[in-house]
Amino acid sequence: ITFILGLVLGGATLISHNILFIKWKPTAIYWGFAVVVFFTHFFSQKTLIQSMMESNVSLPDKVWKKLNLSWGIFFILMGMANLYVVYHYNTDIWVDFKLFGLLGLTLVFVILQGIYLSRHIRSEETHQ
Repeated sequence: ITFILGLVLGGATLISHNILFIKWKPTAIYWGFAVVVFFTHFFSQKTLIQSMMESNVSLPDKVWKKLNLSWGIFFILMGMANLYVVYHYNTDIWVDFKLFGLLGLTLVFVILQGIYLSRHIRSEETHQ
């Protein structure tokens, strides 16, 4: 998906000489992920996060749903943050934000998710 979006938006940037197409790529990826996450949240028996992690972690359905919903919201906010930087700052700052800011925000979010999961994993072990 990333390769195809890079090809399409990169090609559009080269053809039109408008850098905005390539700057929209992270937003398109994040919002595409959000659509998939929300689709599985509302229209599937298992959420995407549960399908990916349940072989390693056992959690109640309520926790899986909260975890999945938080990832969907995170992806929407990341796409919005990218657009904010695209339209309010120059390309050099956007490149730095894309490389370090988005990665840093993702790392912080993953750590927070780990803390949230650790609370529920411990409570599961103590009840058994």
